[in-house]
Amino acid sequence: GVINLAKALAPDILAVDINMPNIDAVGLFGLLADAKFAGQIFIVSGEDESVLAATQRKAEAIGLAVTCTQQKPLDFNKLRAMLSSKRELSRVA
Repeated sequence: GVINLAKALAPDILAVDINMPNIDAVGLFGLLADAKFAGQIFIVSGEDESVLAATQRKAEAIGLAVTCTQQKPLDFNKLRAMLSSKRELSRVA
């Protein structure tokens, strides 16, 4: 599944919806942390901002790096700006 893909591809950023069919975001975060996922997490959801913030705190509490959160429908200008800023930071590092 997604853990094998994350290990094989080692993406810099992984977008995760809070509500997924077979596992919720917190369950996936536990698997990613166990797999030592070193990339950034981008949390998306149609849920309230408070749910996004709570989910972000849970991910960070187990050692995952959360780049940003965004409510659906996605603001593609905000998404583009976030991805561009991450690209610029990686060039500097």
